[in-house]
Amino acid sequence: MNEQLQAGLRAVKPLSPSLVTLLGVTAAEHTLQDVLKIIQLDAVLTARLLRAANSAAFRRTQEVDSLGMAVSLLGERYVVGMAMELSSDGFFDQPLAGYESAAGDLWRHSIKAALAGRLICRYARARVTVDSNQAFTGGILHDIGKAVLSAALDGAARDMALSVAGDQSSYLEAEHSRLGYDHCEAGVALAVQWRLPECYKAAIGFHHKPDQAPDGQKPLVFAVHLGDAFAMLSGAGTGSDSLLYPLHPDHALYFDLSPENVQRILLDLENEYAAITESIA
Repeated sequence: MNEQLQAGLRAVKPLSPSLVTLLGVTAAEHTLQDVLKIIQLDAVLTARLLRAANSAAFRRTQEVDSLGMAVSLLGERYVVGMAMELSSDGFFDQPLAGYESAAGDLWRHSIKAALAGRLICRYARARVTVDSNQAFTGGILHDIGKAVLSAALDGAARDMALSVAGDQSSYLEAEHSRLGYDHCEAGVALAVQWRLPECYKAAIGFHHKPDQAPDGQKPLVFAVHLGDAFAMLSGAGTGSDSLLYPLHPDHALYFDLSPENVQRILLDLENEYAAITESIA
């Protein structure tokens, strides 16, 4: 492995054991009780979930006073989103100097990509099976490699953006030309280090080349690929690379993105983003 990449990986703190367990459980078939068993061991997460369930975004006539009620009301995507924010030790909030991205941009982009990926699953073709909760979690995780690359790309953002307008077809190729690896490859290396499930390794590694994902993971990876694009279209990018990746045309084999459906997704995305950010705040 490239020494520079190894150094970047060593600089990243590990995820909490409870979050690794939660991601593993929710990536496979599971029940609400499986999720509750993990969350109830984390007092901070439990308190945040109860507070969110009683927030204005989810206000009900009856007070939510149990963890089971809170998780049922909020839904799995909110639980995973909060767990990622609380247990990643500031990973998603750090500025990415190599992408000229401010603190918090990676988190906003990741949450919007996650929500968009989940919404896109509503428009899956009849023959396509895709887990919308996996699409949500895959959306949160898809760009983790950028945090590994950021230091190595510091000061290069302008030249790389110009190269995409010139001889490179995407920002991913510009990364590879400069470093010998890109944020997808760095993300997979970090996913291995974090012991993430295979479905999320596929989402991280192939979200810009979804046609190259393993056959069984293609619907999920295309959902994350599209979620990433919708997040950037909505104004939540990660800096200098925003909208400098091509959209793969094969997405039409998996999802019906008619102009009407695109409008619905963008509208629902803004509404859901407002609700989840209010509940997590």
